[in-house]
Amino acid sequence: MPIERNLEEFRRELLSEVIDRSRGEVENELYEGITPDFKENIFTKIFIEYLTENGVIDEPIICYLQRRTGYGNVKVNAYNIDTDAHRIDLFVALFNDTAELPMVLKSNIRDACEQALRFLKLSRSGYHDKMEQSSEQFDMVQGIYKVKDEIQFVHIYLLTDGVLPSDLSYSEDDEEEKIHFQYWDVKRLNRFVSSNMRDAIEIDISKYGGYIIECLPLRSPPACYSAYLTIFPGKLLSDLYE
Repeated sequence: MPIERNLEEFRRELLSEVIDRSRGEVENELYEGITPDFKENIFTKIFIEYLTENGVIDEPIICYLQRRTGYGNVKVNAYNIDTDAHRIDLFVALFNDTAELPMVLKSNIRDACEQALRFLKLSRSGYHDKMEQSSEQFDMVQGIYKVKDEIQFVHIYLLTDGVLPSDLSYSEDDEEEKIHFQYWDVKRLNRFVSSNMRDAIEIDISKYGGYIIECLPLRSPPACYSAYLTIFPGKLLSDLYE
């Protein structure tokens, strides 16, 4: 079984890579000639590279936007528009860049997610008409506006180099608004990278129409695990994939 690396050591190496790549100083040939960028953008890129390479997400476009608007403060660090799945993924970073491993407050998590949702609302309002057309931020906001009537689902990913409260679930849903929140802190990333395995997915079937799923145990499964046979209704599978 893979051994989880020391969390503080993992974070130090992560921040060191952020510094090197933000200066354009990298030894890895994959990143030769990389354009220097500010640290939060580089942190977002590295975090997303880990998740993309391991199949957790489709590769999004890095695009930083933070400003005060009529909708309040908005912020986003990356985005992905999946018209086939009728979904928008928004990524927002809480980058502390501190020597000590920070604990992230729930209020900061809530504020960051609300800023991402305000950004989405702003984009759907036609805000791109007020932006400089030659900017990558304009392309992002206009792109979201163009598909605003097609999008049915929103995924918000919060990425941080700190540690989330122990009583906070890594995944939450707002079923009424069809918004899915995924929280990735440096502890979860370290565990994920060390084990090279995806997090277990837990689904509460009772939230999907009151289905009762009956299971038949296999008579002679291997001693290392238990196995069951079941049949899922097609409608339930469709809802789960959404």
